[in-house]
Amino acid sequence: MQKSAAQIWDSALEILRQMLNPETFRLWFSTIKAGSTNGTTIRLEVIDEFNGVWLKENYLGLIRDVLARSTGQIWTIEFEVNKSLAPAPLAMSAAAPAPPVATRAASGGASRNGSAGTDAVFNPANTFESFVVGNSNTFAHGAALAVAQSPGRSYNPLFLYGGVGLGKTHLLHAIGQYVLGHKKGARVGYVSSERFTNEFIDAIQNNQLAKFRRRYRQTDVLLIDDIQFLAGKERIQEEFFHTFNALHEARKQIVLTCDRTAAEIQNLEHRLVSRFEWGLVTDLQPPDVETRL
Repeated sequence: MQKSAAQIWDSALEILRQMLNPETFRLWFSTIKAGSTNGTTIRLEVIDEFNGVWLKENYLGLIRDVLARSTGQIWTIEFEVNKSLAPAPLAMSAAAPAPPVATRAASGGASRNGSAGTDAVFNPANTFESFVVGNSNTFAHGAALAVAQSPGRSYNPLFLYGGVGLGKTHLLHAIGQYVLGHKKGARVGYVSSERFTNEFIDAIQNNQLAKFRRRYRQTDVLLIDDIQFLAGKERIQEEFFHTFNALHEARKQIVLTCDRTAAEIQNLEHRLVSRFEWGLVTDLQPPDVETRL
């Protein structure tokens, strides 16, 4: 007996759930419903045109591969809008997701995310004092400290790149904590590029784009981790381009981390590559023997 479209899609969804992080799955796949099949074509229903376009541009290959794996055949995928799938509007009394923006606590305690009850934005252990400095990272450490001491004046943007585990995120946390500890009332934003993407989509879906933009464009220091994940996401690159411009023109500090140079990121717009290189670009290398010891 031939499986229904719903059965085919449910099997694929289970695989996708295991492959993707929970936030990505919730944003993009939890609302998709199977429409119908016609031969080797499957129609998937999405909540709006934006979701359909985004899925085509970013996840079509993955969906096709997963369907092939679960059914043993190649599918043509079509997206169609079913507005009845859209979630109900948020109640006016419901609090919108808080920004990943911290301000210095009046008590002098650890900086926290703007949302009550969440974990600290920065790991208290990741300070400039605890960073192990060696020949492989001394310049990056010095540049990060200079930026923390004089945000928007020394190197803007500061672009730190290097492999996994070499201290890029440690330096981001150190900058954030230093600014919050020494600049009264400073607004520091810290976010991964993936979370920036997901929050942008949430803002669109909940008609809160203006609020999203104010959050990020009114920070004094914006720290973005793993900027390479903007690659291939045209709409997000457009949004971040304008966020970058707004902050830079206001002489607010921007710090970016990446696993490679900006020029080496495929499918990243040239205008972003150019802006990422406006300030200082410095790398973190694997530690030498003395630093490891």
